[in-house]
Formats: sequence, C-alpha cells, structure tokens
Amino acid sequence: MSQAIEEHSGSDTQGLDTSKSQSQARLDQRELQLIGATLEFNALPRRHKISVNFQSESVILKNGFEVLHRTSSPFDWKAEGYAAVIVEDDLRIFIKENHFKSKNAKYMLTLPKDDLSDMLRNMAVQGHSDHVFDFATMGSPMKYIKSLTLTFGPSKEIQDALNGMLTYAGGALADTKSILEKMGPTRKLLSLISSFSDVIGDLHPAAKAAMFVFEAVCKKLEEQESANDAAKELVAGMLDILSFVDSVDESMMKLRITADIVKEMFKLIEEVAGLALKVAISGSWKGLLLSEAGRIPEMQLQFADLKDKYDRCVSHEIWNALERQGIENQLDKLKPVANSYSAKDCCLDGTRVDVLTQIREWASLGDSNVFWVHGPAGSGKSTISTSVTMMLESSLGGTFFCKRDDELRRKATNILPTLVFRLAVSVPDFGRHVAEVMKKEGNFDGSPVDRQFELLLLGPLKHLRNDAKSCHIWVIDALDECYPQADRELLIRKLCTLQEVAPWLKIFMTSRPYEHIKSAFKKSNSSVNEIDMIVIQDTSKDIELYLEACLEDIAEKQGQLPYSDWLSGEQKRRLLEKAASLFVWVSTMHKYLMAATDFEASLNIILETKSYSNNEFGDLYDLYSTVLKGTEAAQYTSHSKFMGKVITAIVLVSKHSPLSPEALASLLGANVKSIKNIVANLEAVLYEDEVHILRVHHPSFLDYIESNSHPDLFQYSDKILNSQLVEACLKELSVHLKFNICGLETSYLANKDVKDLDKKIQENISQVLRYAALYWVEHMEDSKDSMSQSTKQAIITFIGSFKTLYWIEIFSVFGMVPQAVNIMEKLKQHTVVFHDNSCLDIINDLYQFLIRFGQAFVHSTPHLYCSALTWIPQETQLGVITQKHFPNRISISYGQEHTWASQQALWSVDLKDYINCVAFSPDGKHIVTGTRNIMRIWDAATGHETREPLKGHEGGVTDMDYSPDGKSIVSGTRSGALQIWDVVTGQQVGEPLKGHTHIVNAVSYSPDGKHIISGSYDDTLRVWNAASGLQEGGPLEGHTEGVLDVAYSPDGRYIVSGSMDKTLRIWDAVSSCQLLGPLEWHTGGVNAVAYSPDGKHIVSGSNDNTMRIWDASTGHLIGEPLEGHKNSVYAAAYSPDGKTIISASKDSSLRIWDAATGVEIGEPYKGHTKAIYDVRCSPDGKHFVSVSYDGTLRLWDVESHISKKSPMTGHPSGVNAVAYSPDGKHIVSGSDDFTLRIWDARTGHQVGEPLEGHTSVVNALAYSPDGRYIVSGSKDETIRIWDASTGHSVERFELKGGHKQYVYAVAYSPDGRKIATGSHDYTVRIWDATTGQSVIGKEHTGPVCSIAYSPDGKEIASGAKDRKLRTWNAETGKAAKLPIEAHSARIQGLSYSPNGMHIVSASDDNTVKIWDVITGNQVGITMEGHTDNIKAVSYSPDGRYFVSGSTDKTLRVWDAITNHQVGKALEGHTQGVTSVYFSPDGKRVISGSQDKTIRVWEAPQGDRIDEDNSGADSTELGAWLHKSSKYVKGFDNLGWLKDSHNNLIFWAPGDKKHGVGDMSLMTIPHSNPYHSITLDCTKMCLGEKWANVQGFES
Repeated sequence: MSQAIEEHSGSDTQGLDTSKSQSQARLDQRELQLIGATLEFNALPRRHKISVNFQSESVILKNGFEVLHRTSSPFDWKAEGYAAVIVEDDLRIFIKENHFKSKNAKYMLTLPKDDLSDMLRNMAVQGHSDHVFDFATMGSPMKYIKSLTLTFGPSKEIQDALNGMLTYAGGALADTKSILEKMGPTRKLLSLISSFSDVIGDLHPAAKAAMFVFEAVCKKLEEQESANDAAKELVAGMLDILSFVDSVDESMMKLRITADIVKEMFKLIEEVAGLALKVAISGSWKGLLLSEAGRIPEMQLQFADLKDKYDRCVSHEIWNALERQGIENQLDKLKPVANSYSAKDCCLDGTRVDVLTQIREWASLGDSNVFWVHGPAGSGKSTISTSVTMMLESSLGGTFFCKRDDELRRKATNILPTLVFRLAVSVPDFGRHVAEVMKKEGNFDGSPVDRQFELLLLGPLKHLRNDAKSCHIWVIDALDECYPQADRELLIRKLCTLQEVAPWLKIFMTSRPYEHIKSAFKKSNSSVNEIDMIVIQDTSKDIELYLEACLEDIAEKQGQLPYSDWLSGEQKRRLLEKAASLFVWVSTMHKYLMAATDFEASLNIILETKSYSNNEFGDLYDLYSTVLKGTEAAQYTSHSKFMGKVITAIVLVSKHSPLSPEALASLLGANVKSIKNIVANLEAVLYEDEVHILRVHHPSFLDYIESNSHPDLFQYSDKILNSQLVEACLKELSVHLKFNICGLETSYLANKDVKDLDKKIQENISQVLRYAALYWVEHMEDSKDSMSQSTKQAIITFIGSFKTLYWIEIFSVFGMVPQAVNIMEKLKQHTVVFHDNSCLDIINDLYQFLIRFGQAFVHSTPHLYCSALTWIPQETQLGVITQKHFPNRISISYGQEHTWASQQALWSVDLKDYINCVAFSPDGKHIVTGTRNIMRIWDAATGHETREPLKGHEGGVTDMDYSPDGKSIVSGTRSGALQIWDVVTGQQVGEPLKGHTHIVNAVSYSPDGKHIISGSYDDTLRVWNAASGLQEGGPLEGHTEGVLDVAYSPDGRYIVSGSMDKTLRIWDAVSSCQLLGPLEWHTGGVNAVAYSPDGKHIVSGSNDNTMRIWDASTGHLIGEPLEGHKNSVYAAAYSPDGKTIISASKDSSLRIWDAATGVEIGEPYKGHTKAIYDVRCSPDGKHFVSVSYDGTLRLWDVESHISKKSPMTGHPSGVNAVAYSPDGKHIVSGSDDFTLRIWDARTGHQVGEPLEGHTSVVNALAYSPDGRYIVSGSKDETIRIWDASTGHSVERFELKGGHKQYVYAVAYSPDGRKIATGSHDYTVRIWDATTGQSVIGKEHTGPVCSIAYSPDGKEIASGAKDRKLRTWNAETGKAAKLPIEAHSARIQGLSYSPNGMHIVSASDDNTVKIWDVITGNQVGITMEGHTDNIKAVSYSPDGRYFVSGSTDKTLRVWDAITNHQVGKALEGHTQGVTSVYFSPDGKRVISGSQDKTIRVWEAPQGDRIDEDNSGADSTELGAWLHKSSKYVKGFDNLGWLKDSHNNLIFWAPGDKKHGVGDMSLMTIPHSNPYHSITLDCTKMCLGEKWANVQGFES
C-alpha cells in the first residue's frame, strides 16, 4: 500500500486516480474470515458422537470438528489458520449424529450469501459477527444438538490494507506544521478504530474510501505551502469534530446505538474528504461547483449535530447500563439456588414417548397452566422432569429440583425466589418490577411462602400484559421432598391460581402421591392436567428399553457384547419382574453391576434373591441390601458396623445439612480415606457431588435406612450416634470457635454494609464448624434418653464457657439470631440441663441476653461485644464470665442491674408516638401495632420491624385483630370504617367496611375467621362478612352509650360487649339478639371484655379502676372485684391456659392475677411511663405485649415474673414530697401509696419498712430541725408525726377544730416547737409540735398549696390557689404585710433565702419570682424557662442558688443574684417533678416525681454534657462518651447512637436509652426501669480498635 501511494504522490491527477483504484480494489474484497464455532448439545449417551464439516465452494477447510459422549457442552472450536469465506456463494455446513448401533442422523445447514453480505456490511462497527442455528425451532431430526453458532471476522487483506494506510499516514505526517498538527487526535481515532478489531473491524466501504482520500488530501496539503485558507478551515473543522474521541473508551464504541452514529460520521468524512481532495488537486476552490461550496457550512453543522447525538447516546447507554446493573443487583438478593439437573438424566430414547408428547402438547396448546405427574419413589418422575426441562428449554422460565438431603433444595421457601429470579432474567419487564419489590421490601430469604408469592410473583405479574408474553414453563420436581409440609401445600394452592393473571406461565410439577398433596390440588379448584405413573400405559415397555440400555452399558464395560451372550431371556424377565414399575431399581442395578468386581457373582445374587417383604418397595429394599452385603466390609463385623455408622451418619446429617467426606470424618473421628472408600464401595446408592457433598442417589435409600430395613449387620443406633454427634459438634466448637471469626474490621458498620461479608463467612467458617454451631442441639433432642454421661458433661462444660458468646457470634454473622433464641428455648426445656442448676442458670442468662439485647447484634456483629455485653447484669453467671474475658469495653459505673429484672420488658421499641392497639399473630411470630393511621409488624423474638408499615387508613387506627389463619388483619378507625389488610402484601383488601356513624373502638374476628364484630361510639355493634365485607343483619342495639370493647366466645356462638354506659351485654352471634344484660356492677365505663379460653367466664375492666369476673352463661358476678390499679383499667386478657389474667391501666402498670382467686400475682410490671392502652398474650402463653401512650411497644416474660416474686422496692405510686434529714444522711419521701419511706442518702437503699398510717395520699412532709421527727400531711385530712429512727407514728393530730380538708403543706419552725400547715380548706394553721393543739388559724381566699418558715422563725409565708403570697407573724398569726398578687396562677412552692431577706415563689403560671421580705417588692426579673406548672422551689444553704421542679419533668437551677438559669435543665424524670430539696451541705439536690422515683442531682451543675451531641463526629467520641458519662443523648428509635457519618457508635436497649441520658447521679429506688445510668468509657474500644474488647485470657 505504501509503495503504491509513494509512486503517485505528485500533482498528476491520473496518477493519483490509478493509485486510488488499485487500493480500492484491494479494499473491496468480498470476503469474510471464519474464526470458529460453538456447539451446544444435550449430554450424549455412551458411544455417540457429533461431527460438523464445511464442504462448500465458498470456504475451504481441511478439517471440521467432532464431539464425543464425554465432551461437555458447550464446545468451542477455533478454525485452523486463515479460513476465508467468499461472500458471493452460500455457505453449507454438514452435521451428523453417529451411534454404533442406531441409524445415523444427517442434516445440512445453509447460510445464504445475502446473510453473508449483511454481515460484511455490518462489520464496520461490530468487528465480528455471529450467526446462530437454533435446532429447537428448525424441526430438524437431530436429537441432541441444541444450537450451532458460527463466528466471522474481517478478511486478512482488508486488515493488512488498513494497517498499511495507517503506517504511511504516521510516517508522512510526522513533521507536519500548522493544520497538520491536528492530525494527532484524528490519527488516534483511526488507530483506535484499527486496533479494536472486535469493535470496528473491516470498515464499511465508505469509511475505507474516506480514510484513503483523507490521507491523500493531507499529503497534498503538506506539499502546498500556500494552500487555500478555506480548504484548511474545512479540514481543520473536520479534525476538531473528530478529536472528541480522545476520551471515548472501548465499551462505548461497542454499544449498538453509538455504532450507528459512528457509521453516519464516516459517511460525512467521506464527503468532506472528497471536496478537500478536489481543492487539493486543483490548488484552489475554483474547481468546486457553487452547490458543492455551499455544502461546506452544512457539513460543519452536520458534524456538530452528530457530536451532540453521540454525547446523548452515550449518556443514554450509561443510564441504561446503570439501570440494568441496579436491577441485577436487586435480583441477586433473591439468592437463587443453582440448577441441579443434567441432560444425562433424561429419559432414554424411545421411552416415555406418550407422556412427553402429552406434556409437549400441554405446553404449547393446553388451557390449564398446571401439569402434575405423580407416582411412587423410583417410578421415573425426576427423569421425566429432566426431559421436560431439556425438551422445552427454549421456553423454560426456571427449574427447581427439590432434594431432601440438600439443605437449600429442601427448603420450600427457596423455591419461589429461585423461579422468580429465572423468570426475571427471561422476561425483563417482569424483572424490572421484581427489582422494585426487592428494593422496597429487602431480603426475602426465609420469608413465608404466601408473602413471597404475593410480593415477588403475583404483584409483578399483574403489571404485565398477558397477550404480550410468549409461553414460559416452570419445572418443579420432587415437591414432596421440600419442607415443611404446610408450605408445600400452600405453594401448590398458590401456583394453581395463576391461570387468570399469567396464562402464559405454566407450571410442571412432580411428586409422590401423598394425600395432603392431592388435597392441595383439589382445594385449588383449578384445572390441572394429571398423570399417575402407576396406571400409565407401556411402563413395562419403557422399563424394558431402559433395562436393555443399561445391560448394553454393562456388557460394554465387561467386554462381553452383546448382553444376550450371558443373560438369558428368562433371566431378563426375572430382572424386569423385580424392577416392577420402578426405574430406580434398574438404575441401582446398573450402578451396582457397573462397579462390581465379580460381575457374574453379583448378577447371580440379584437374580437369586427372593423378596419376603410385603412392602411395595420390597424388591428395591432387597437390592439395597444386596448392595450393602456386596461390599468388602460385609465380610468383617467390625468393618460392617463402621460402615453402618457412616451410612447412618450420612442419613442423620442429611436431615439438617449434608456434609463433605472431610467434614463427616471430622465429626465421626474417622479417617477421610475410610469414608471415601465406603462411598466408593456403595456408589450404587451414594455419591460425592460436584461440590464434594455426600448424597444418596435416590431418596428411597433414606427411607430404607430410616425404616431400619437394612441388615442388622449394618445397623447402628441413631440415638447413640446422635449423642456422639453432639459431643463431636461441641468439640469442634470448643476447638475452632474464636473471637471475631470473620475478621470484621470496624464496629461502625452494620452487617449489611460490610463488604464481602459472605466471602468472609465462607473463608473463615468451615463447613463442619457451621454444622456444629447450627445443629448440635438438634442432635441432642434426637438422642432422647440415650445420651452418654460424657456427652452430658460436654454440654455442661461448653455452656459454662465464654465460648458460648463466640457461638452466638456465628448466628449473628449468619443473620440467624431469632433461631438462636429458639435453640436456647429448647435447651431450657431439656432434661440434661435441669440436673445442673449452674448450667440452667447460664442457659437462662443466654436466653435473656439474646431476647433482650439481640437487637444490637442482629444489626451489627461487633456490637455483640461493644454494646450488648454492657447491659448484662453483673451478678449473673454470664455477667461474671463477660467481665473476666471481655474487659475492654464500655461498662456501667452506676446503674448496673444485678440480676435479670423480672418486672422489666424483655425488649422495647420507642416509636416516639402514642400507640393505641396491639395484637399477636396466631403463630406468635409477629406483633402488629396501630398508631395514628399506620400499622407496623414486628418480629416477636427480636423486636425488629419486619416490613414496610401498612399505610392508608381513613383516620387513626383504634383497634385491630389478626384473622385466625394469620393472613389478614382487620382494623377499626376513627373515621367509623373498618379496613381489612393482606398481611403478605400490606395492601388493603377491598373497600373499607362502612356503616358505623362514629369512631370504631373495637374489632374482632370470629374464631372461624368468617365474621368480624365491631363496636362503636355510635352505641352499636355490627357483624360483617369477612370475605365480602358486607354487613350481616342490622346493628346490635341496646347500649345507651358508646361501645368500647367486643369479643367472641371461643366457640364463636356468642359476643360480649362493654360500654361507656357501665354495662356488659351478651349477644347471640347468629341471630344478633341480646341474650344477657345489661350486667351492671361496674361504676365506670367498661373498657375491656374478654372470654376465658373455655368460654365459661368473662373478665371486664373499667374506669372504676377494677376488674370483675362474670359467669358467661348466667351473667352472675363471680367473687369480689379485682382491685389494685390506681386508675382506669384499659385492657384485660386471659392467658391461653385460662389460669391468669393480665391487665393494663391508665396508671401505667401491668398486673397479673390468678383467674380462680382474683389475687394479684407478684408485683406490677414496670416500664411504661404513661397510660397503657392495650395488652395481649402470646399464643403459647409465655409472653405478653403492651403498648402505651408513652410511645413504646414492650414484650414481657410471664414465666420469670410468676416464678420470681421479687420483694417490692420503692413506692408503687407517685412521689409527692421529699426532704433531706438535717445531717444529710437520710432522705424521706411521701407518696400516693399512702406511705412515707426513709432512704440512705449515700446508697439509695431503703431504711426499714414503709411508714404506714395515712389512709390517703401523702402530700407534704418535713424533718424536725434536730432530725428526730418527721411530720407529714395527707389527703386524709390528717397530720402525723413519726419517729425518724424507728419509723413509728408518734402522734396523730386530730382535726377537731383543725383542717376540714386535704393537707397540702407542712413546715417545722426552726426551733422545732411549732408546725405550720396549709390546707385545701383555705387555712394556714400553726400547731404545737408537742401537744398537737392548733394554736393559730388564718385564711386565704383559696386552697393553701405551700408554706415556709423564715430562718429566724418569726414569720411564715404561704402561697395559695388565689395567686396570693402572704406572710404572717408566727407568734400572733397576724398578717405581716398586705397580700402580694404574686402570680397569675396558683403558687405551688415557696422558700426563704438563708438570710431571710427574700422569698422565692413558684407557680402554675410556669414562672419563678423573688420577693423582698421587707418591702414586698419583686426583686429582679421574672424567671422563665419551664414549659409547664412549677410545683416546688428550694434555696441552696448558701443562698447563691435555688432550684425549681416542674410538671415538664425537669429541674432548673437559678442564680439567686442574676436570676439567670445556670446550665441546662436537669433531665431524667419521666413524669412531672413534685418536690425539690437541697442537701444541707449544698452539694446535692433531690427531687420527687410522679414517675415513682426520687433522684439525686449534683448542684448547682456537674460533670455532664451540656450540649446535644447527636451530630458529633465519630472521631470526637468524647463529645458523647466522657470517661464517666452521665448524659448521653441522640439514640434513634432502634437504640443506636450514630455519628454524622451514620457510623454505629453504641447501642442501648429501649428502656435504657433514657437512663444513659439521665443527668441525675442516682435514682431511688435502683430497681426502677428508668433509673439513671453512668457509663464508664475508660476502656472503650470502638471503630477499627473494637477487637481490643477481648481480654488476654480469652
């Protein structure tokens, strides 16, 4: 090429044309290159082969290629050397399928020359081209070939010519100046095009010509120094446009859409080059026509337009690629199980012809979308499934071959995700919708089948047009081998409903003919094509053909062809008789004889064995016995026992997760080689699959072993082996479990965000370790009473070790914490651990640890150690273990619990919004809550939300109930409507049920799920048809006020209702007639009603603070009221066994009662801080769940509460008054519980017994100046004096001539001789502290709320509801000054300054003020900050500060001189503060609250975090967690403290989040669930240093 251009480089036009014609002749070669071929085929039977040859005038090849029966599909072939294909002729390919016995099949393929020409034209941007021959659509006689793909590339001459031009261009333009400098990027483009042979290849002829002319133009311009400016401008413009490819990469050049743009560019280049050539030849523009010259601006615009198109196309393609990648990423989350069929397992040629024909016709023409083939084990069902899979491969939408000894393939919950994944790949539109579901719902691994069906399959299918889809087939084989049975039945029923939604999706299924499977198909009411393998015609003929094929194989292996030389017709008949209708018999015989060392003897044993069993599988089981007896091990008892042990072990582990030979050998303590030898000897029944897992060839062998049908010589006790496996598993765990087993690098990440976590798991957790961790307890259960003493000891030893936490870590990384909870429950119930109290205690510790704190390591494994360990009670055995082995972590310096609190929730979730109602699912696995217009569903074991909220209610949710089958939830709303929701999809079912004219307060399903009852503020009940949503009959009328609760009797015959009219009524559920009532013993509205499980009794809860039990048949009251609650009873529920009743109240307590005696059991449950709206028992009776106005959902343990009757600690009701003793050593408190209690001020422990005597609420108290006495005032209108040392009541002041109503305030005179009191009767009275005589009485114009003595004892100050502050002469009782109009609301608190010059007052107007005692004038500014009523105020002993307490739950410290607030508000109380008091030394402040606690605070401010650090950076952990931190805030609803980068810092349980944010030093009593907590962070290890949490001894 370069030589030709060089000889004609002058100005002679003819010379240039000649050169062009020569080059063009070479560039226009009509030739392609055959690069190779790919052959896809089904597995070939023995002695088969396929040959492919190219015998055509258009191509000359020395050799084609052939594949043999051992060759794997697909087979890739590369042509030797350069194989030219002439485009002008058709290409013919000859294919043969050869067999030594059968007639050869031949076929000729033709690739027309027109198709070859198209490939040549398109190769400009493709670089290569493929042509596919699809045999499935061609109707060819080929049985095994699926497709043949030929690959073509550009001819060698074209490639050489192009390379030559580019070489010349590179040399000729090396020294170019001016315009030619722009050739750099253009040459880069040409070089790019040339080098990407798989992208551009042999250029389109127009592009090739353009390149040639372009090079010539550049050469001409190089010679003409004075080239026309216009020519330079044109070429320069072209070069500018071409230079954009400087940033284009290979992937973009390969895109079809951009390739088309490149083609257009080359056409334009050709035209530009042609114009430039004319200018170059003539030396001026004169040679151009006017029209040609006018095209120049247009060309420049075209270049710019093409560049813009290219940019847009690239952006579009990138977007599409990203979308596709996103879809693929979402679909990958389905975790499909790999295909598990092989073409070698298809039906033998000539067998099952009729069956396969029926299936083929059904697939193409059948109206039904389901085809079911059923038959006994070994009847050839899986072979048919494989044949169907291969036969219909072009329309295959997915396969799932169930296998009961495969951990993944036996799970029914793996079937739909796998099939949906395959269909999503085949049908992109469907895949897009599935990806959207995955993005919204997350992981479906292990999700219920009905949820998978509704969300993954049915939902996306509804978005597709039925007429727009070609037929797709799903194949599900051996459905009887997937578990559990309930899921199996559900899957059948669901799949049979797809006919209307997706008639183009057909499902082929096989199974054994179990009754429950037959019933499932029958219940589906769908048309199902069905074949029974037992009654099928020509089975014996098919068996005979299969037997003959097997015998041929055996004969070939033995070198004794034909088989008729050694097998008589009679012997063949006997073999067929033994096989009966079971292909598996023939298959097993075939494998056995193929492997036999003494072939003839083995055959004779089979022929001579007589079956004595009546079992339908008698001959098959006899053959299995023959296989076992035919091994070398059968000759030695010890060897046969070992073989029996190995076989039994393979069967036992296959129930859970089959193992590799190495893993099994490890558990059995055996040599791997011995295991493999046994498998090799038993290759007729056992095999090691492609991933080295030991499996049985057919599930009937598992049945054979499990039924103990094998010879005694090979039997090994499964109970004993289970015991041995327990010990082996525990040994594996003890040796190989380790801390941070997966090498997680940081504690900042959730498990889902850890890169390559699955890979880390696979690399670090061996198969045997995984098995041991997950299944040792299963083997323990299966060992029953045969567990050896050494195994029992191994269990006790392991449970007592710190490695149990490493065991739990395994469950965390696997995402199986709920399963760990179930395992602990099994251990708790096992007899082995009951004989060892220490072991039982640790198991209980582990159970409590998992269920209470599992939320942390469900989310992030490192926080098993970094967070969850922090909360273990320190005196538990687990607490002692963790303190020793994991010391370097956040610990608790104050507020650590000593034992598991039986009255505290197992877990809680804070929704930051009030929750109205709650319900358990019928299986107890889930909990649903209703708040405002949203319902949420939670995992009952861990407290994690399981799905997106159910939204769309018409008004707030007031009540709800699960249907008995757990598939639906009915909700009542404030709009007056009921709504039914599909639990799986989260979508509303049908339209709202409307009829009520006011708020619906209660809803309930009937026990059979067919009806729903509702009660409303419109005074009526209504019965609804659950299926249609229609009201049945008229409203049930009788109540005179709103209906608050309803319930069905257990038999569904009756309905009970409770109403605001204070009555209960009982109704006939069928006729809707009132049968009993009104039942009228309650004195307040009836909020709750419930039937006992036996239907004999009804419990009711009322606004009168009581519950009552009624005889359900007569309506008579049984026993006395159940009294104990301090406020309205909002909810009541019977336990499932009917022995106990659980109640919830507005007083924020939960109580358990003996249903027979009505006596309260144990102490109230503590945790909720506001009214509890609803409570429900779990179906198993072990737990109950409650929801409250405080915004929390809590799960409680029933058993531990009843079994551990903890002594009461602290006031059970609100604290109204607190005071320090004068020496500061004690604190006294008075409460709504009618008592006073004395506490050790240093430890917070109660001193002595409660001070009992008052008959109503204690409102006020005070110590005498000498500390010997305490005075108290009560709502019972009395004042009492108590001996502070003994707690005995010293004096009861009779109120003759004294107070006529509640006593609100008391105060001792500084000398202790007098007591001043204030009362609701508007009076202030002064009493002689010795005689108890009232000496002075003065009046306010409203109830007196507060009172105080001046430091010198000369005056008394009082504040009242009349908003007036008054001072009185303490001796005469005369008013010292005129009343001061101090506040705009009642004055609740007063305190004199220590110097007696000022009085501070606190009011319900939310303000604090200081007054000058002499002038009565206000001093300084009004102090504002509290957001609710201020109930108390107290000066510090030095007079510098005073503290106020408010119903806004806070205390505030104020500077007495500046009147400014000091520091932040002191937060910690969960309800209003009622009383505050400075310690005598001024270092502490105490407060009492309606939250039932006293809190001790540092005064006036202490070492605490005064800023909200919820957004601090993780590198500044000190901003959150000081070395001794009392105030950590910013936890989210799930308990996580995160930094601004969303890193996980620390986790706290729901009921502990408050404690770590509490600013107080101490909470009294310590047992209060909301006690203050101080974190010790001196040994904190977080982030990349988290692994240092482990101590040296671990």
